Amino acid sequence: MDTAAVLNIVTKASCLASTNGMTPMIAHKTVHPISDHEEVAYVLQKICTDCTTVVDWALKIGLFTEPREGSSMASSVSDSNGVFFIPAFSVFGVRDITAGSSFIGIKKSTRKEHLIRALFESLVYRIALLYVSALKEIEAQNLEEFTKIKVDGTVSQIDFICQMLADTAGLPVERSDTADASALGAVFLAGINLGFFRNKPEVTRIRKVDKTFAPNPNNKLKLLRNMRCWEEVVEKFKEMDKDQAEKPFGYSDNISAMEFSRLVLGENCARGKETTHEVPEMNDRAKTV
Repeated sequence: MDTAAVLNIVTKASCLASTNGMTPMIAHKTVHPISDHEEVAYVLQKICTDCTTVVDWALKIGLFTEPREGSSMASSVSDSNGVFFIPAFSVFGVRDITAGSSFIGIKKSTRKEHLIRALFESLVYRIALLYVSALKEIEAQNLEEFTKIKVDGTVSQIDFICQMLADTAGLPVERSDTADASALGAVFLAGINLGFFRNKPEVTRIRKVDKTFAPNPNNKLKLLRNMRCWEEVVEKFKEMDKDQAEKPFGYSDNISAMEFSRLVLGENCARGKETTHEVPEMNDRAKTV
């Protein structure tokens, strides 16, 4: 979770095609320094941008002075007080080039903490949609299910986001003690290829975990309801800038919070009364910034 949020399903030696919008890619290639045996590992990958971009923007306009402070401020309120944020600084934020980045639902009782919480929540919801793609892929191809989510990058240093992701996905979120894991991975692969490390298990033992965020099942239904509201708000803003750019064909995740509920909670719970909600129509009192 840095410039972009990238979700990978490790498929090991199998290069699999996807029917759920994920891209097969080579994760890494190693060559044994003595036997010259080549090993290639693959992943299925999906990406969304506007992670660090959103956080950097919040820093520039003075919502908080550093990410950890923002995390504390977001956690200091129980909810966003009905405020939602649409993270659409780039086409891959909400997958629509005509969308406009906005706060919606601001009222007289809105405080800075509510804005920060809404901003961080929007990033988690966007990452959750990546997770939906992964769940659908696992279901379709009978792949090994996730037991945890490993995160790294600048945005992963925000405790609020990691905890909310754990609560939404219902899985432990394990944060690396190294923010720039991409650079560390390159060092590890170079070390294996040059013979400094004997094998990948030896490298795995070097990696250290900074913190593990355990999911709180009591928060899941509330978060999924809020996620559905956020999705409906996003839809209202998807053609905000349609006069400036034509909407490209195919830029749609084709994924909804209802689908997320079905995959995470099961069909009956996803359609049950406990997850229903009402989203009021935006009126003249709804303000955007």
